[in-house]
Amino acid sequence: MLPAGNILLVKSALNKYGITQPYIVNAILATVAKESLFQVRNENMNYTSTARLRAVFPSYFTTDAEAAPYIKNPEALANYVYGGKYGNNLPGDGWKYRGRGFHGITFKNNYQKYGNMVKKDITRNPDVVNDPPLAADLAAVYYVDTLPAMVKKYGADGINEWPDQETALKAAINATAGAGASAYTINWNLEAARKFLPTVSAFTRPGKLLILPAALLLTVGALLLTR
Repeated sequence: MLPAGNILLVKSALNKYGITQPYIVNAILATVAKESLFQVRNENMNYTSTARLRAVFPSYFTTDAEAAPYIKNPEALANYVYGGKYGNNLPGDGWKYRGRGFHGITFKNNYQKYGNMVKKDITRNPDVVNDPPLAADLAAVYYVDTLPAMVKKYGADGINEWPDQETALKAAINATAGAGASAYTINWNLEAARKFLPTVSAFTRPGKLLILPAALLLTVGALLLTR
């Protein structure tokens, strides 16, 4: 079951910050559904497979032996892969500024940047990002900031001028994963998010509670938990 209130929060925030075209709104909603099922959460860094860890962070782990110490060791993993860059300069910053909210805002620089865009200080207490209204606003300004780089790459005329739904979804996934994301990461996330498009596209009546088919919910749950 997807929480209707949180879907509406994100949809309203997107509109408030100027993202209005149905293609891209649906794409972002599908991406957020894939990321969090519209539940605010801390990033799950508790990987249980060296193969999965190497696939997600290929530049950090080229062998199973390199990945093994970080299996079921989430804090150490976050500090290793997120530490020492993008403002994470102090010991423990990788874990402190790991992904949060509806879409996984990550790194201290991003906490500062997007906090400033919504006029909130979120660096002192990063857990406030898991407040749903604030998480919705942060998700919206994140895409306001990152989608322009996707416009040229995917042949759009502007952030509200995507030629079709599939192109908009690819752009939203790429924006979420980052400009330098691997093809594996983009394709894996694209497959997961695409399943949500029929649901979020049909969400047109405020207050309506959407129910996912049980098989779909189990499939997505498995994708989220397979680490």
